[in-house]
Formats: sequence, structure tokens, C-alpha cells
Amino acid sequence: MPFSFAPFSGMLFQKPLTAHAAIAELTGATAVSCVRVIVFVAPAGPVIHTAFWKVTVGSNMLDNFSHGMFGNCLAEVDVQAGVVVRAIRKMGPGGEVERHPTTGKPLVGFTLPDWDRAVALVRSVSRHFPGLRLQNWDVALCPEGPVLLELNTESELAVPQAISGRGLMDAHLREILAEIRRGDESLRRDLRAGPEKVLGPAA
Repeated sequence: MPFSFAPFSGMLFQKPLTAHAAIAELTGATAVSCVRVIVFVAPAGPVIHTAFWKVTVGSNMLDNFSHGMFGNCLAEVDVQAGVVVRAIRKMGPGGEVERHPTTGKPLVGFTLPDWDRAVALVRSVSRHFPGLRLQNWDVALCPEGPVLLELNTESELAVPQAISGRGLMDAHLREILAEIRRGDESLRRDLRAGPEKVLGPAA
């Protein structure tokens, strides 16, 4: 007999994900620590601008940070190499940490496992939402490989800036936004020229 749970008309039970062995060794737990990947969809394709790692601490089962309320850490990740370059345990002055609070193992310098596969996965799926120019993907790094958890349409952009200690509007982002603007202007010109310019001649 189906289990009924109003107002959701049932419940879904799934096998829980666990952390990749390299992450479990660093954190001392199998709880999943997701990577947030911030993607801008430009005319030439998706561009990953920023990534940060939500690191579980102690017995926490979730990687939520909530401005340091739960004791978890956040780490800036070099997008090209998948290496942690800076980490914090709280927002503001005095929040920076070098090592994991539970295990004492180095956070800074840690290379995330399967990073190239995770980046390739995010670039692949983000193409399916071309109208959503800013995408925030949460990716779990698991023994079976990278697993997509969710796509956030909005994100608290103060957080990645607090982790890195610098603003998001850098030269790279300016280039991305300029490319998007040029693509929009080109599309508008084509639309004004008529449907054949956009869709091609009718068969």
C-alpha cells in the first residue's frame, strides 16, 4: 500500500550519497561535502567563473554554512586545478583557517577528487538551460563520481566573495558579461531582420 503523506501525496526514499574516500579522510566523516559551481551561459557556451567547497565538520550530516552557525567551513577552489586556495570558518575578520577543524588535516592545498569530471558534467548540463544566464550548481563528489544535487537560480553572492576576500566583478567576469551583451545585441539585430535570419529559409 502506498505511503500517504499529505500534502505531498507520498514520500520518496533514496539511498544516501557518501563522500569520496579522499574527502572522507580529510573531514573524518562520510557526510557529503558539495561543491558550488557558479556558471555564466555565454553565446559561445557555459563559462565557469567561481567554485567553492562546502566542507562538513564534526558530526554534521549537512554541509550548510549559514554564516558559520553550524561550524562547517567554506573553501575557495581554483577552477582550473580543483585545488583549495583559501578557507574560512566564519564570515569576516578572523575567519580564515588553514586546516580542517576536526581532523587537523590541511584544507589549503587539498585537491578535490574527480575535479575534471565534475567540471565537464556542469558544463554539459548547463547547456540545457540557455535562458538561465547565471546558474549555481551543487555537485557532490562521491565514490561513484560527481553527482548533481541541484541547480540554484539564485545564490548569496556575498559568500564566495567572503571566502576569496575579493569581489566577483573581476576582469574575467567583465569579459563574460561583455560577450553575453554582444550576443544579445546580435540576436536582436537578427530578430529585427525577420524570422529567416534567425531560423533560416523555409524548406
